[in-house]
Amino acid sequence: MRKFLSAACLGLALAGSVGNAPLAQPVGPPNEIQCNRVNNSSSGATTSTAVAAITGRLISVCGYSASAGAAAGTFQLITGQGATCGTQTATITPVVPLPINGTVVDHTSAAWVTLPSLGNLCVAITGTGPVSYNIYYSQF
Repeated sequence: MRKFLSAACLGLALAGSVGNAPLAQPVGPPNEIQCNRVNNSSSGATTSTAVAAITGRLISVCGYSASAGAAAGTFQLITGQGATCGTQTATITPVVPLPINGTVVDHTSAAWVTLPSLGNLCVAITGTGPVSYNIYYSQF
């Protein structure tokens, strides 16, 4: 009887493991970065700093929304140094076209990009505007 129970337990253990695929390992940082700030503004054609860099802190972006008014325009997030992110510039988003009275929203609950140290977060707008926007971010 003891042999039967041992064999039965071994059989059940083996049967339970067949078909159980190993769980996938998580990808990315162990802690999500939550955004607790928003910058809202409106502008015509310009490139300007939306969030200024602070020594010892990083800027993380969770998303944005942008709306054009009576004229078409474009909206783009970039990073760099200087008031217009003119040096060490890097693209964060592609140029987003905004038709007349058009709106675009790209906003998640956790950050999808963290800027390089001492990089300003800038907004580049083209068209006659104005373009109104919200940028959701954290800075710590």
